[in-house]
Amino acid sequence: MYRLDDEYSKKAKREGYLARSVYKLIEINEKFSLFSSGNVLDIGASPGSFSQYAYKKLKRGILVSVDINDIGLRYDDNFYFIKGDIFLDDTVFKINTFKPYSLVISDVAPKTTGNRLVDTSNSFNLSMRIIDLSLEVLLKKGNLLVKVFQGGDEMQIFKKFEKYFKFVKKIRPKAVRKNSFEIYFLGKSFGK
Repeated sequence: MYRLDDEYSKKAKREGYLARSVYKLIEINEKFSLFSSGNVLDIGASPGSFSQYAYKKLKRGILVSVDINDIGLRYDDNFYFIKGDIFLDDTVFKINTFKPYSLVISDVAPKTTGNRLVDTSNSFNLSMRIIDLSLEVLLKKGNLLVKVFQGGDEMQIFKKFEKYFKFVKKIRPKAVRKNSFEIYFLGKSFGK
């Protein structure tokens, strides 16, 4: 059972972020400088903390946030929200409207069942879809950050990253809960 009042949850509330997960992105960005000029795509944006941070880091571009659920964010400029499923053509068409992207970020997770085998398999399928979509919309030299559940075929995902990115890193940020089996794969400099 997750504690709702851990240090990162309290900090997020104090600092006005919608979720504690933002500190995973902040830590990764501070170590690996994800953001550059250009458009940013946040896949699986709900509840919105990754998008909040990404919007602050925008450099001459727009933020496109995509999720099957609404998010509680609205910005006047340089922000577009797509309510949709990345497995559907209509959603992909809307995402493509704003390409290319200099950065694609995703903290999305499938609905968990409690069965680790099923959950890691669902995470694998979702992660592979995000990667495939990113390969279509990323700017040359762009960056990709994707959350993956460990315990399945994550090495297959890592190998796919190695095929398309100059720099690849497996990361477990400090803000990840101790009992979680999530990690992040980072690919920098798309197109080698």
